[in-house]
Amino acid sequence: MRERRTRGLIFAALIACAFAAIATSQQRAGELKKMTGSGEQLVINFDFVRVIERSQPALKLAERTVTAAGVLYRFAGDTAGERLLAVVAVYPDEAQAAAAVEHQIARTSVGPSHRDKSAHYDLVQWKAEDPASGAILLRRTNVVLRFLGELSWEERMRMMKQTDQALQNGNADVTLGNAITPPEITRVKLPDRISAGSRVEAEIEVANVAPADALFGSENSNALISAGAKPTLAYYAPTKSGRDNIVLIIATPGNLLTKKVIAIDVR
Repeated sequence: MRERRTRGLIFAALIACAFAAIATSQQRAGELKKMTGSGEQLVINFDFVRVIERSQPALKLAERTVTAAGVLYRFAGDTAGERLLAVVAVYPDEAQAAAAVEHQIARTSVGPSHRDKSAHYDLVQWKAEDPASGAILLRRTNVVLRFLGELSWEERMRMMKQTDQALQNGNADVTLGNAITPPEITRVKLPDRISAGSRVEAEIEVANVAPADALFGSENSNALISAGAKPTLAYYAPTKSGRDNIVLIIATPGNLLTKKVIAIDVR
């Protein structure tokens, strides 16, 4: 009887140890997940032009400019109906990309007709009666992509799905990784004080991208950047004195972008 009781205590102790080991393992897994994130890789480089040229050989890049929402691409074909506008932004992390989607939705006067949202993914649609109208907004991890233009809705949806597959799996046009080193505007050589109504030029210093390869933009109409080996800011001071905040944008050829806010003392 005593032997059975002893065996029972030993068995119970072994079960308790097993459960404790499982709990410890789960706790360590949770801690590891917190440290490393979800395991979903981020997009480091996104060659959007090549993606479109592979999908739509008839479309050729006509213009590329940097806007507050990302890099705006204009593609055109041989016929009037073959035109595509797309805005692409690769953010340093997924949280910034998710915030950018919410910002774009809030700035659109009409609410979306459909939205499909899950982990690492957000598809927002503004479908119109005209199949050549409407807009499609996609977020895949740290990338936000918006399709406009005169291609049919079905064609744009097909292109969006193909692009999303590339963003998930990576290919020759999409580089995935766990660590991102975003481009930076490290210094703008403006004087400490600027006279009201004056025009000032200032050299821009950058990091993590070759100056000649960097793309630039601005959220302010009075701040224009000339790209090249020596990027230069042309700043047009307001006619009234005070503090003027400008937002400058820098992007890599792979659409990875960041912004820099500069406070200027106008006297």
